[in-house]
Amino acid sequence: MATVRYAQAQDIAQIEALELATYAHEGYPKAFFYQALAQWPTGFIVYCEADQVLGYLLAAPGQANEHWIMSVLIAEQARGKGVGKQLMAYYLDGLAANSNEQTQIKLTVAPYNSAAIALYEKFGFKKTDFLPQFLGPDADRILMALQVS
Repeated sequence: MATVRYAQAQDIAQIEALELATYAHEGYPKAFFYQALAQWPTGFIVYCEADQVLGYLLAAPGQANEHWIMSVLIAEQARGKGVGKQLMAYYLDGLAANSNEQTQIKLTVAPYNSAAIALYEKFGFKKTDFLPQFLGPDADRILMALQVS
């Protein structure tokens, strides 16, 4: 049975393994995930099947009335099965339920990541800028944003 819920400390080893399997040495380290869990618990969401973490979403506050989706990562064997959609819906529903003000949600995505761009566009995100070398040399990003109230 699949579950989407807020991340817990006992999930971090699996989240780290997912990160390493996808990004190797360029992924977030375990200590970062523990800190994220402490600082942004309602922005750290996991998708699990049979106690196995198959995806996560990590979001953090930005400037006033602004949030950033920092990472959405799905295990290779779970891609194309609606996991990202479930994580995004859970996060956006929670954000809307806990906010009385208009909020802008931003994210960056690699220009070649057409599956992620399509997912974000389904939720109403719009491309707002192209950011050359945003994450360093040869790491261009597209900035996308969504207004929610």
